Amino acid sequence: DPMTVVSRGAAIFASSQRLPSSRAKPMNVAVGTATVQLEYDSVARDTSALVGGKVEINGKPAPSSTTVRIDRDDQGWNSGDVAIDPKGMFFTQVTIREKGQSVFRLTVRDSAGQSIPCIPESFAITNGLPPAKPLLPAGCAVALADGRAAILIPGGRALPCASDVYKLQFVRGLKKGAIDSLKVPFLSGDEPIADHNLCGTIVHVHGKDISRDVPAGTDLEITMEVDASGVPTVRVFIPLLDQTFEPSERIELVHESAEVLGSRKKALIAQLDEIETKANEANLSSIGNSASKLSVCDNFDTIDALTEKARNGDNVAAGQARNLLVDLAKKTNELKAQIDWPTTLVEYNEAVDRVRKLAAENGDTQDRKSIEDVLKEGARAVEAKDTKMLEHCTSQLGAISFGIARKDPGFYVGFLAHLSQMEQRFPDRAAARRLFAEGAAAAQRRDVNSLQSVVQQLLGMLPSEVAAEANLAIRSDVR
Repeated sequence: DPMTVVSRGAAIFASSQRLPSSRAKPMNVAVGTATVQLEYDSVARDTSALVGGKVEINGKPAPSSTTVRIDRDDQGWNSGDVAIDPKGMFFTQVTIREKGQSVFRLTVRDSAGQSIPCIPESFAITNGLPPAKPLLPAGCAVALADGRAAILIPGGRALPCASDVYKLQFVRGLKKGAIDSLKVPFLSGDEPIADHNLCGTIVHVHGKDISRDVPAGTDLEITMEVDASGVPTVRVFIPLLDQTFEPSERIELVHESAEVLGSRKKALIAQLDEIETKANEANLSSIGNSASKLSVCDNFDTIDALTEKARNGDNVAAGQARNLLVDLAKKTNELKAQIDWPTTLVEYNEAVDRVRKLAAENGDTQDRKSIEDVLKEGARAVEAKDTKMLEHCTSQLGAISFGIARKDPGFYVGFLAHLSQMEQRFPDRAAARRLFAEGAAAAQRRDVNSLQSVVQQLLGMLPSEVAAEANLAIRSDVR
């Protein structure tokens, strides 16, 4: 009878689960009764298992003359008298039956050989494979400013689990008291490109919450833990501030809406059309044919059907649609990488020339070391014709250039002038004019910190879509 088999299996599994001490009901223990704190695996892989314990009487370790005896319930095995040490501790190997569960009875005796009542009086060990630990279904990552994702914990790890300390740097600074914030987005997924994962939460380091200014290049340390239920906890520690920041809300992965899924699909098809056009112009017919076939593949019809289900509240369908879109995006990126190599190489060389010029004018020793490290990686990418790696190197050089440029007051003067052209789009124009005047005065003094603060405050006053237009907002502020 299948139901009998299932019921018996469930009973065996349930009997192998031990009640955590935090959930055990407190018991009234009579004076003179021995309490035994046992440590053992409730499921064993073979017929021998290690059992340890600590014996206490009236809340204190039992005298070292006390002994413990363990008898199997079928009378087929016993431990004999096992001595305890001065701390009341003992260890012994027990023999369990080849199949099923073995119940063991505890007997505690004093120095005269008299039996002492004990709690518990027995325990059980099941012979079989221990229940499998739950696994982390998808990796946990942090998004970087260059669009990549740094994997903190890969998917498939047994729960609970934790990451190592992951060290990064902020790509831009933040003034104490500023209305702006530095963003550290955390993702669910194992994909190397941030956009191919789901964003779980963002840790914001607000200017109002910091004890001093945080300059660009400041170190931060990220740690993540995932409990047995799969709930993650993330922390961002900034040694300069000796402060730890956590998400303001509980981490929760929300499936993308049908509208977002539809927009992703349209963007992918447009990208494939662009790849096909470029390939045909460059006489790369094989790439053009691959892009054409991919743009009309059946997966897009499946995505449409799943998206419609998602529109009606089917979260499973929403997840399936996103997974298909991610797979198509990977294939699209591979085609794009093949056709973009010449352009990518030109952009990399231009980035090299630009960063070297900036470093010669305003760079320091650390800037020059960072540049040389990237150039070594870039040389490997060029040799392997690895488009993605070379794009990453170009992005890193751009971040270094940006950091060097920010040391020059002229950078913020130019940004201030750019924002002044948007004066009509500030909701509070009077406050904006006061800040523009403050920025002009800071420019006269060549006060970089004040200029930076003014620019950040002005950006914070703009509606979000206007600020994004003005600043092409970075998705993440760490590298």
